[in-house]
This record gives sequence, structure tokens and C-alpha cells, in this order.
Amino acid sequence: MYYQNNKFQNWGNAKLWPKKIIEDKFYNFIIGAINFIFQKLGLFDLSNYGSVEKLIVLLLYLNNFVSFGNDCKYNSPSTNQFFDLSPLKLNSDKYYTSNFVTTNYSKNLSTEVHFNFCNTQIDICDQIKNSTACQIVKDSKNYIYQLGSTLVNESYSFTSNGMKLTFKSTKSDGCTGNSTRVTDFIFRCNDTVESLEVWKKGEEVEQCKYEVYVESKLVCKSCTGCSSIHGSCDVYNGECICDSKTSGENCTTSKIFINTTSSTTIKGGSTTLNGYFGKVSTTTNDLEIKIGDLQCYNINVLNETTITCDIGPGEGIKNVTLIDGDLKFFGGQMFQYTYLCPNCSKTHGTCDITNGDCLCDSKSSGKDCTVLDIMLYSIDSTTINGGTTFLNGSFGKILTTNGLEIKIGDLQCYNIQVLNETTIKCDIGPGEGIKDVRLTDGDLLFIGNQMFQYTYLSCPNCLKLHSTCNVYTGDCICDSKTSGSNCSTSRIYINSIDSTTVNGGTTILNGYFGNSTTTTTTTTTIINNLSIKIGDLQCNNIIKSNETTIKCDIGPGEGIKDVILIDDDLSFIGKQLFQYTKIILSCPNNCTSPSNGLCNTATGVCSCFNGFTGINCNSKENSNTDIPSSKSNINETTGEATISNDGLNYQINIHSLVELNFNGTVINEFLLNNKWNNGIISQNDENSKIVTFSQKLINGSCEIEYSIEQVIGKNKDYSFAGINYSLPTGSLKLTVSIQNYTYQSTLNSIQLRINSQYGNTNVNNGSSGGGDCNSKKLDIDINDFKNDQSLNYLIISKDSKTFFGRFINKVISDGRETFMSTSIINQENDSIYIGLNLPHCTKSCLIDPDFSLLVDTDFKTSCDHDNSRPKWFLPVVIVSSAVGAAIIIIIGSIVYKRNRVSIRIVKDLIKLKTNKK
Repeated sequence: MYYQNNKFQNWGNAKLWPKKIIEDKFYNFIIGAINFIFQKLGLFDLSNYGSVEKLIVLLLYLNNFVSFGNDCKYNSPSTNQFFDLSPLKLNSDKYYTSNFVTTNYSKNLSTEVHFNFCNTQIDICDQIKNSTACQIVKDSKNYIYQLGSTLVNESYSFTSNGMKLTFKSTKSDGCTGNSTRVTDFIFRCNDTVESLEVWKKGEEVEQCKYEVYVESKLVCKSCTGCSSIHGSCDVYNGECICDSKTSGENCTTSKIFINTTSSTTIKGGSTTLNGYFGKVSTTTNDLEIKIGDLQCYNINVLNETTITCDIGPGEGIKNVTLIDGDLKFFGGQMFQYTYLCPNCSKTHGTCDITNGDCLCDSKSSGKDCTVLDIMLYSIDSTTINGGTTFLNGSFGKILTTNGLEIKIGDLQCYNIQVLNETTIKCDIGPGEGIKDVRLTDGDLLFIGNQMFQYTYLSCPNCLKLHSTCNVYTGDCICDSKTSGSNCSTSRIYINSIDSTTVNGGTTILNGYFGNSTTTTTTTTTIINNLSIKIGDLQCNNIIKSNETTIKCDIGPGEGIKDVILIDDDLSFIGKQLFQYTKIILSCPNNCTSPSNGLCNTATGVCSCFNGFTGINCNSKENSNTDIPSSKSNINETTGEATISNDGLNYQINIHSLVELNFNGTVINEFLLNNKWNNGIISQNDENSKIVTFSQKLINGSCEIEYSIEQVIGKNKDYSFAGINYSLPTGSLKLTVSIQNYTYQSTLNSIQLRINSQYGNTNVNNGSSGGGDCNSKKLDIDINDFKNDQSLNYLIISKDSKTFFGRFINKVISDGRETFMSTSIINQENDSIYIGLNLPHCTKSCLIDPDFSLLVDTDFKTSCDHDNSRPKWFLPVVIVSSAVGAAIIIIIGSIVYKRNRVSIRIVKDLIKLKTNKK
């Protein structure tokens, strides 16, 4: 029966008390008086219990009070822990002391708490009787508070590292609601503290609630039953820690075992035991091994899993017993004595029964006469593809190849030939690594350990900076920037580059640049070992977006520049690839006058006012039907086109496609004229007619598509590469697409060449209705033929008619606009060749030229000296659209006069800059 926490836990024996005692009035008076005292002391209240319960509660409480001082032992049934704190009990004139961080919760005074255990009061607290703990406030009065009383039962609980012991006071001075003071003594295990030590300052955790922190070995956990030989107790968690030979809760379960032993002959000898033996002492003082009835001797512990020992002679199969101190393992029938010469070759050996030796014949050797008696000194390596190998050694006892087998690794050698006593030849299949060599002759065997090696193939010609060697094929494996058998052919190229103004700025290069070595920051990827030069200026802040796009910053400049890209030892040169664009562009002849037209300085194109026409607005519009009109024609078989007017004919054809190296030298030329497939008409109405031609180059991969549009009926508006323009009726507009051209080198570029020829079908050498009054010398004006503008103009005048060419310096290269230059290749009396210099476009180059013919303003319909007749101006406009294509068609002209005047060739033609093939 037990009373705790102001509650009686078991009332089962209440019926044992005599009824008349319970009902006695004096008894009730005594109980009431005691209850009054208990209430004043703050212990508990008996008024809530019945008569029998009051008596039992009182007796049990007094029983606890009297017996506790003689106990001081604490037990935890759940953890099977038992703590005996009786050694901590001090005489009443002695005590333990703990300093406190704060005092009395409302005062900031230095305090000490003095305490004792086992329900023993201490004299220092004698101002308050029956105190087991008290707090002394160090002020002028040295006031004492009771923290524990012998009159109140202590409580306890167990923690993971000790226990908690709780004292209660009978006093309520200064505490809220007349509650009494409570002190928790927090014990922790420390196996180095024999008695008790305070390990940190105490705390008043809340008003009238205290904690004191102590440590002692008396609250350390025990390990009951833990083996004293193979276990050690962890006093902090009560676990038994086993050595390497045991396991289990108390370290009493053996882990040692034997799983195999090696046999000896009946003469005995050395045997090896394999299993697990833990960390056995190498002195083996406590180790005993018994095989059958014989003790093993010369015991040698090699490691935790292997032991060797020597055993005497015997016969049959035996039990093996291993004893290590108090541990034992028994293995039934684990050891066998074998008879003499058990494996002696029956063909090549004879057993000597006196000593058990196997005596070999002349062809064999070894313990059992199973080893072929030869010597192999070396064997030639082959590549991993296999091949012929030579074995070098002493093979005198191998007379023929009959029965001879040679095995290298897991492969059989074939085509075996014994060349002489020192050399054998055979062929072996492919493999890798180092292999054993096995020679078998009948039942004899020779093993050469790791004597043969497969060697990897080498690539001596590989360019080391850009390749790795495929050791299996001997081929060079190129990086992303090179190709070819030895990875020396560059793959990097530029097919377009954005222009900047003359002030410079950021430009974007498109093409292919491979996977360059880079340094990556949080926002950009900077390419190492890469330089870009535009003209004489280095590009700065080079940043790679991906394999096909790089951007950089270039300084100010003017004109057309070469672009040089260098990546380590690789380079690309783009001739005349970059253009500084002028901020303000000029128009041809500045559009003649402010009354004729307005110059668009952003594009360099004239916008003519009403009544004027032409690229420079110098021609007047006139509806006079007496003026001869220009007519265009397309030969749907040959692909040639013509523009004619009053006996003058201008023939236009796509002559050839040329591949040039970076020095401008012709590497390859494909003639295109008269090789087109028959034209396909895709449009034919009152406004225009479009005929499309195509052909494949002889290399098979490149296809060229070429379309011609005739402008019929009325003027037509066009737009290309951001340039808007209009073509008059009778004009021709060409569109050329070059697809999938295969270059001999990434340093090369292509040039499209266009030819124009002049002819005159007028027998009188004069214009119809005009006589020789319209006859004029050939005049070629190249003042507006400038690659640094967005447009180029070439004007050829003859007999009051003008052939006028206009070129947009742009090409669409692999889908992107980029700069394109034009050049005159060759000029003769009646023809001219124009080269459109395209970049290194790999997928497609798209160009878009056009042609127009107008009559000059001073053209006379008849030569009657009537100066009031209207004048017409006839230019031919060639618009070549860009990103890599420029088409210049310049028509040579011949000066002629009417009235049977012989044809005279103009001797003073203005010389044009030409590039000879």
C-alpha cells in the first residue's frame, strides 16, 4: 500500500479496520486536528476522504516519513536500474552547496543552496526545523528559505543519463497562492566522480521552483550479466560492449568458427584453417587447436580469418576443436589425412612410397609430374586486333605439334608451328590486357603467368591539340573544330557578321566555331585562346553564345574590312566580310534636285516626286506613245533573259559559280550557262511572269535555283534586306539560291559570276524614228559604284538610252543578312562580267538582283530638229539582294550612227577595276 502525490493508491485493505474505532468521536476529533495541522503545513487535505480513508492515508504518510531516512535506494522496474545514493548521506553538521544564477525570482541577490540526501536534515538550515535543503540569501539579514523538508516525501524519476530527485518544502513564504518551494536535483552519470559534484550553477526556473545540477558515478547504469572477459559496460546507456570474438546482450555468444581446413598426407604436416577467429593474440597463449586426438603445434595467426599450424601423422577424417580462452568451436569431420602421391600422374609419374614423392619421366616435371618440362622465356605481343605471335624458350622435348595446344587467356592459338627448339609460332585472335599462356601436350601442362600482352593501336599522325587516338582502330578522333584523317582540317568558319556604324560597337558573328575552351561566369561564357580581328582592330569582350554564335565589341572605322578569326592554331579569313555603315547614306546624284525627289539617308534610295522617275529622279514620266518602250524576254530553254529597246539588246545570263581561296585564287569553277533544266512558269498574268530554272553541280550535293520575273503592265514595289524599291514595267528581277555547296576548305568562299552582252539589231545603226540625231558615245558612270553604301549603282549610256545597274550590298547567308561586295571580273567591247562575292554559306546563299531600261530625256522621236519634242531617259536597274550575293550586270555598249554610218567602237571607255581569273 502506497501514498504519493496527495492520493492514496490502493484502498483494498480498508475493510480490515474495526468499525467501532472508525466511528469513535474522539478518533474523529484527533483526525480533524491532524488534518488542520497538515493544511497549515501545506501537505495535503484529508477532508475529501472518508473515515477509513483518512486513517489509512495518515498511517501510510507517517510510515513513509519514518522509513524514508533509512532507505535512500531507488529502483526503476521498466529499465531494471537500481541506484543506491546512501553513500551521499552526510551528518547533519555537513552539507553540499550549489551557487545560484538568480535568487528568489524577484530579487537580484547572490545566493547559495545547501542540501543533504537520504531525508537527513542539516544544521545550517536550523532556523527552519526539519530542512533537508535550504536557500540562504546573502543580504544584510542572510534570510533562509526552506527548499526541502524531512516532513514531506521526496519523489524521483529516471532519465537517459541519470535521475531526478525532487524535494518539497513545508513553507510557502513568498510563493504565490501559498504554494511551497520545490527543488529538483538533476543527477547525471560521471564515472570519474566517486561521490558527488556540482557541475554547473543552479537556477530558479520559475518562482519557488529550483534546479540543482550534480553528477556522480552512483547514478551510472550497470550492465548486469555482462561478460567480464569479453564485454565492457557502457555506464551511460547500460549496454554491454562486446569484443571481436563475441556477440549478444551480455557478450556470451561466441562468434569464432572454422569453415574449411586443408588436408595433409598421412605423414602429417602444415594445415590451414579458414573461418573467423576475431582479434586473436599473436602469442596464441590461450589458443588451442585439436585435430582428432592430436594437438596442433606451431600455431600461427595470420589474420582474423586464417590460422596455420602443424599436425602429426594420422589417417582418415577427423574432428577439429578450437578453444580460445572460455570460447570453443567444434567442427565435426572437417579434416582429412590423404594418402601418399594422391595426384601423381599415372602417365608420367611413379609414386615413391617411402617418402610420398612423385617421380617424373623425362618429359614432365612438378610435384605431381603434370607440368610440361619446358621453359618459356618470352612471347611477342600483338595489337588488340590479334595476329601472329612467337614464343621464345626451350622446347627441345616437344617433338611435334601433335597433341600440342597453346592457349592465351581464354583463346586457343591456331596455325601452330614448331620452328625449332627455341621458337614456336602461332596466330591468336583479338583481345585486351595481359594474359596467361598455357601450353598443353597431352596431359602435361605449362603455365606462363601474365606473359602475353595485347598492345593498343597508336595514331602517330594525329594532331594532338585537336584529337584523341582510337586505340582499337588506330583512327584519329577529332574534336568539334577539326576533321580529316589526322584532324588537321579546320571546320571553323564565319558565314555572316553584323555591320556596325562607323562609330563601332557590338557585332555578332554567325558560322561554326566548335566547342572552344571557355571560362564561365554567372552571366557569360568567355572563349579562351580566341582572337578576332576586323581590319586592323582587335575585337574585345569576345563572348560565345553557342557553337554557331559569337559576339564581340569593335572600335570605330570606315569602309569594308577583312575578318580574321584565330582559335589556337586554327584560323579563318573572311575577305571583305565586314562593313562599317555610314550613319548618313547618300543617294545617286543626290536625287538630281530638291524638285525631283527626296533622298532617304537611312537607305540611300531616292523617293521621286510625281512627274519624275529613275534611280536619281532625273527622268520625266511621259505618256507619249511615240517614245519606244523597253521589252523583256525569257528564254525558257537556256535561262537567258534580254531587255531590248529600239534595236538595242542587253542579254543577261548566270555564267558560273567559282570557289576562291582566301587569297582570291580560283580553286574550282562550275559553268552554269545553258545547263539549266527547262524553265517552269509559276506565274503568268497581266502584271508579271515568273520562270524558274535549276541545276545540280557535278559534285552532286549543291543545287542552284534561279528565277526570273518580268515586270509587265505597271510599276511594281519590292523589299529586300530592309530596302524598299520600285521597278518600272519592262524590268527584270532575278532571284538566285545556292544550296548546300561543299567547300574544299573552310577558308574558301564562293563567287557568282553574271555576264551581260550588248547587241544592236538596227541595220541603220540608228533608232527608229530618230535617225542619227540620238546617236551618242558609250558613257560608263561608276561614281555611285561604292561598296561602303547600302546600294551600288552602275550607269551605262548609249544612243540616248541608258543601262542602269543597282546593287543592294546584302546577301541572305544561312538565313541571316550579312554584307556582300561586288567586283568587275572582266570587260570587253560588247560584254562585261560581274562577280558577286558571297560569304562561306553552307546551307544557302540568297541574292535578288533586278534590271530596268528607260529612255533618256533628250531622246528625239525624229531628227527634224524640233527641240520641243519630249526627251526620255532609259536606265537598266540591277538590284542585287544580299547576305552574300551581289549581282552586277554591266552591259558594254557600242557607239553607232544612223544613215549607213559604219559601226565605230568607242576607244576611250572608262577603265573599270577588274579581277582577272
